[in-house]
Amino acid sequence: MIESFLRRAYYGWRAQRNRYRPPLEPLALPNHLTALSQGASKSSSAKTPSPAATLPSLFRQRSGAKDFFASPARFTRLVEQNLQERPHWVKRTLERANRDTEHGLDVYCRRVEPMSAQFPWGSIAPGVGEDAVYTYRPHRFAFAPQLALASWYDPVMTSRLNGILAAWVRFAQQDRAEVAYATKLVVTQRFLSLSWVWSCLSAKPADRLSDVDWENEALLLRILFSDARFLLRTMGQEFPNNHLLADWFIGWYIEFLFPEFLAPGESERDHENGWLVELERQIHTDGSSFEHSVHYHEFATELVCAYLLLQRRNGLKVADWVQDRAHRMLRLQADIHGNQGEPLALGDTTEDPVFPLDVGGAWSIGGNRELLRALFEPDLAPAPPGDPSVERAFWLLGGELCAPSDHTAEASRLSAYHQGGFYVLRDARHELIFRTGPAPGVPVCAGHMPANLLSVHLRVDDVCVVTDSGTGTYLLGTPKSEPAWRRYFLGPDSHNSLTIADHDPLEPITRSYRSSDLNCRVHLGKYAHRPDLSWIEGTVHSGNAYNGYTRGVIQIPGDYWIIYDDYPSTALQGNAWAAFQFPSGSEIAGALSSTVRAEFAGKRVWLSTSDGRSTSVLTGSRSPLGGWVSRGYGRFSPAPQLRYRVDRRHGAWVVCGQSEEGSAPGPPYQLVDLQTAEPALALKVVGSDVVDMLLVRTSPDIPNSSASVWGIDFDGELLHLRAFASGALSLRLVNATRVRAPSYELNLSVAARPADLIVDDTGGKPRILLGQAGEWGKLIWRGQRPHPS
Repeated sequence: MIESFLRRAYYGWRAQRNRYRPPLEPLALPNHLTALSQGASKSSSAKTPSPAATLPSLFRQRSGAKDFFASPARFTRLVEQNLQERPHWVKRTLERANRDTEHGLDVYCRRVEPMSAQFPWGSIAPGVGEDAVYTYRPHRFAFAPQLALASWYDPVMTSRLNGILAAWVRFAQQDRAEVAYATKLVVTQRFLSLSWVWSCLSAKPADRLSDVDWENEALLLRILFSDARFLLRTMGQEFPNNHLLADWFIGWYIEFLFPEFLAPGESERDHENGWLVELERQIHTDGSSFEHSVHYHEFATELVCAYLLLQRRNGLKVADWVQDRAHRMLRLQADIHGNQGEPLALGDTTEDPVFPLDVGGAWSIGGNRELLRALFEPDLAPAPPGDPSVERAFWLLGGELCAPSDHTAEASRLSAYHQGGFYVLRDARHELIFRTGPAPGVPVCAGHMPANLLSVHLRVDDVCVVTDSGTGTYLLGTPKSEPAWRRYFLGPDSHNSLTIADHDPLEPITRSYRSSDLNCRVHLGKYAHRPDLSWIEGTVHSGNAYNGYTRGVIQIPGDYWIIYDDYPSTALQGNAWAAFQFPSGSEIAGALSSTVRAEFAGKRVWLSTSDGRSTSVLTGSRSPLGGWVSRGYGRFSPAPQLRYRVDRRHGAWVVCGQSEEGSAPGPPYQLVDLQTAEPALALKVVGSDVVDMLLVRTSPDIPNSSASVWGIDFDGELLHLRAFASGALSLRLVNATRVRAPSYELNLSVAARPADLIVDDTGGKPRILLGQAGEWGKLIWRGQRPHPS
């Protein structure tokens, strides 16, 4: 206790000693800009209605200024264009501005006082367990861009914005206003937000401005200057994750757009190089991030897109690798989130975007999709017009959204991000997202990474029906009256994977954030992608109870997915389970049977296992803690979580999405038998008119070893034998040398090395669809020799 007191006292003394004293006095910036006033253009004849207009006028006329995302003249045209062509954007902007200034500002899960000249900047209460991010949030000024845009449509908003800016300046100049400069990330986000506000306001024609308009621009420049001085004084010293990435970016951004704010010597720092070095270090070549948080990946995606757009806008070259990285990052965002609906928030998240230029909040699913279309993939299907984040892309692109294409490209059936450990397997209406985990040999910064290794998620028509639990809070310490929320959402208990007693596959949770690096990786054991199937398998390699845990996903396109588990021995010692989390409001049927039906928002999914006797459903349970999702920071909602107790080495499920309209209401496929047939796992799946038998090798390769079950003898990696009610057969083999099944008159062997093969006789005549007949020494199929297609 004494040690804790001394530590708090020391950090309190250090914070007071290093407290930033913002140069917000009216003359601070003009004194700094003596050289600017001498070099500014003197040709302008625009009147300056008051002394408050002197500084903004100087900035409007400065020579050599870089172009923003849109020039002032273009910005004016876009505002006028939106009044005519997008009145719904104007309406919701005004509604958002009125809500923030009349009804209250949203601070994560709660609403506080309205934004006004009387806003209590220093007394926003922290969240549960003294969570300080609530206190910081208004100081990010995420509300300001919409308010500034609203001032174009309603002059009342100009006065409201003036009162807010002036009140914040007064507050930040007080002796005990540390929260205004609490962290560099908060100030970075404020600078980015207010730089856009300044660009928005400074685009208004000078001859139509009131004294209040000029004063708003002057206040903005004073805040931006003060923030720049704070940000530039300790460049490159932030924690080496997204904080450091944003730190170097904002250094480049200030130098690029507001070079007048730099002090002597600061222009000699290579901010751009620092930013690019950090981008290359933190973002893998496949576009995934070393933080393993989709929200912080989106944060980095916004930064790199802003860099790319500003460079292009000013006619500057961007390195090929940066463009490639930006493309892959946008593609990953599109693949993980789909085209609409709720985001799939894998990893820590808060609602704090880089450029809050829309009314929608943090996520920019449609906005990133439109950036992807405009910059790299014009034939991609556009975002739904109702997605508010499209407006964010609109302003970043300077209004240059990509026109709809006459040749919309189809999504690939499999999107793979091997380094980050994300795989998206699609069919016409469904997407299964398999989150394996960080690959061997890649750096990891795991502070915001949950224990979601080998987890699965399923979307039906872009609606998440098997979802992720979310974040809830960043703070580990909570009052005794509250559950251990941080440990629950960060640990394995809430995710769609394996939980072993009180163990964590990454590390024991003893503080709010994990260690930077972890001695835990997921090795890719199987990876096959063919027209007839996709197969991905990962194995956890760690120094804890999860070592050796293997999960695979097999997609039989258009029909179903198989999820199979090979559990480590530590999972068989009691109190281990596999789980599936459904959204809040889902309806669950058959929870204690072998086939469970889940429905959410009119979408349906079935999970079938061969034995449902050991299942349970938790919904909003506090003892044990389970059945909760967080769909926003600080929000905790009861939601059904299906748990299967682990009592044998293997587990497996057949997952089916919603059938076509008008089809039978029951599950199209069910898993009816699961057997261990060393060295393989054997699964029998029954559909309305077919019986599927699958043999999946799960043990390490043993020379000449084979699996024997149901009268089938097989020595390869994977067998899928489908028997139709008509008597027809189809067969898929992966990396095999032989298969024998006398009851099906089946006897195949390969002459040389193991090979893949697809044989089908559903058309009445056996055909080889994959493989070469000549490489098989003995090939018997119902007494006939198949010949190439």
